[in-house]
Amino acid sequence: MACMEARLDVHKILGLQEGDAHDIRNAGGVISDDDLKTKIHEEVGLKPHFSIESFSDLEADVRQSIARIKASPFVPHKESVRDFIYEVQTGRLREVT
Repeated sequence: MACMEARLDVHKILGLQEGDAHDIRNAGGVISDDDLKTKIHEEVGLKPHFSIESFSDLEADVRQSIARIKASPFVPHKESVRDFIYEVQTGRLREVT
């Protein structure tokens, strides 16, 4: 999951090669159950309804996104779910725990 910010090269930032991980990008990087369904449905050719969600506390919303991913029946492997905040000014990643 990553913000759709055009300056972010998620694979490069995380040291990943293409195909190493799924990348779900949305406004603000906050994921909802609908985002998970949308990503999966896009891959199988269905067009679901979706909702837009805003945030006021980025770290709290990132923690909520982690909880949603871990609770989702659409994500079968949850043992290594981690989330980071990319600091545009410094180019550093900060893990949210």
